[in-house]
Amino acid sequence: MNSEIAARMLGSYEIQEEVGKGGMATVYRAYQANIDRDVAIKVILKSLDRNEEAVQRFQREARLIARLEHPHILPVYDFDGGHEPPYIVMRYLDGGTLKDILKQGMLPLNEVSYLIQQVGTALDYAHRQGIVHRDIKPSNILIDREGNTFVTDFGIARMVAEQGSGDQITGTGVIVGTPDYMAPEQVLGIAQIDHRADIYALGVIFFQMVTGHLPYTSENPAGLLVQHLQGEIPSAIAINGDLPEETDLIIKRALAKEPDERYLSALALANAVTEALGGIVGGRPAKLRQAAGESVIIRRLEPDLSDTGSSKTPSEQNKNITALYANASEYSEIIDEVLGGEESRRAVRDFWGSAEAVVLEYGGLVTSSTDDSMLAIWGAEATREDDAERAVRAALGIRISLAGALTDLIDEEPDEEPLPLDIGINTGIALLSPMDNGGQMTASGATIGLTNRLMQQARGAVLITHETYTQIRGVFDVEPDLPLRVRRSRKTIKTYRVMLVKPRAFRLSTRGIEGVETQMVGRDGELKSLQNAFLDTVEEEGTQMVTIISEPGLGKSRLLYEFSNWT
Repeated sequence: MNSEIAARMLGSYEIQEEVGKGGMATVYRAYQANIDRDVAIKVILKSLDRNEEAVQRFQREARLIARLEHPHILPVYDFDGGHEPPYIVMRYLDGGTLKDILKQGMLPLNEVSYLIQQVGTALDYAHRQGIVHRDIKPSNILIDREGNTFVTDFGIARMVAEQGSGDQITGTGVIVGTPDYMAPEQVLGIAQIDHRADIYALGVIFFQMVTGHLPYTSENPAGLLVQHLQGEIPSAIAINGDLPEETDLIIKRALAKEPDERYLSALALANAVTEALGGIVGGRPAKLRQAAGESVIIRRLEPDLSDTGSSKTPSEQNKNITALYANASEYSEIIDEVLGGEESRRAVRDFWGSAEAVVLEYGGLVTSSTDDSMLAIWGAEATREDDAERAVRAALGIRISLAGALTDLIDEEPDEEPLPLDIGINTGIALLSPMDNGGQMTASGATIGLTNRLMQQARGAVLITHETYTQIRGVFDVEPDLPLRVRRSRKTIKTYRVMLVKPRAFRLSTRGIEGVETQMVGRDGELKSLQNAFLDTVEEEGTQMVTIISEPGLGKSRLLYEFSNWT
């Protein structure tokens, strides 16, 4: 340990021990007496504390992390750039890093999905704030004792808005990153590095986690960089035959040499992993927690170090939601041809602004958006019986907005061609991850992935799954569409095209008779079954026999049903 730092105070922090060291800073465990907690203090190396460029980068790291408030990005508690030496105070975790975890062996596939999902949502959030990490690797992913992950070390991160400006700290031709996880464009020293470099690195980590090996190896760094530039993308299944067949497709896209061929977002990559590997673990990831605990022993840290209280990770939860995925990339192309330049970009922003207003009008929440697409969910705060209906009404409202925008653009009514807008709607369980900044939330999991696939099949329409259809039938006119194949299965999912709102929508409602209360209080499930049975009869022109058995001896009548379709 640096004798000048050891056994002395940095501000109000008492240095305890050195826990890590990098190229520009050393990390110490320290004790903050006034609130009785351990913290991590990152101190710039003495050899660099008079290097103006290094200090500037160190200070920028503090500013970048301080503005990022996400449950899976390590939070900054304090920063003193004027101190000799400058330091950053962060949350202290004693579970080690993903690098430590991987040394102990491979994780179960569902826990791989769990980890990639958390890191993916963190990166997606940072990218939406305009920040690219540029050095994603296992040693920069911390693990707590509950198996939760935290992205850290934004030392060479860059604001996308700064790229191309004259005050860059690293210039064109300077290679930044770690060779094992470096995207081809980083190898070439290209200045315009964007979020897709982080997606590439996350793809490398995914490969490493499911095979136990890096995709590229070489005896020297130069050879390794050439592999990233020119090497064939390896097969993970050839190493681990137990992996699902989609694994290699995910890796091929994540590690594509050309950034344009990769996933559009880190969240899209994470969702693809989740869908391929069969979803996330329910509850706490047992293997990750065990490995983190063993890492504590290996690192010989005190077993009772506490970071509870205000720094507690906001809880994630699985909830039944209705998701709407909309894509208007074709619309963007059309107006770019007609208007071009900043005017076309403004028109796209105006459309998505009106689309978001429609979502809000119908009680939805926009969780992510790009220049071409938007994801919205219903049921985040509280599940309502009409969430699916609200989502479909919002979809139709968004179509009306786009039709109006096109009419204004080309000064004539749209023809019979499908609108350049694809919308998929699906209902199911999704992982909701709340953020600290203003109640924002991310949604992920198989339900979101399926909604995205549905949107891709929509072909200018509003396409819904059967699960959503069961919630909205009787309210909208729909037509059966091509079934959606379930990956890794012969099963298919029924899909329907929403045409329009029925002129006289039918909803079954219960009415009280004077002196007799007929509301099925406490029997929502039974009521829903009766409603669906009746609607099946109306919609499918069939006959249903319903047997209702009352068992008053139980203290409360119970309704049992036996359904059979008669033609």
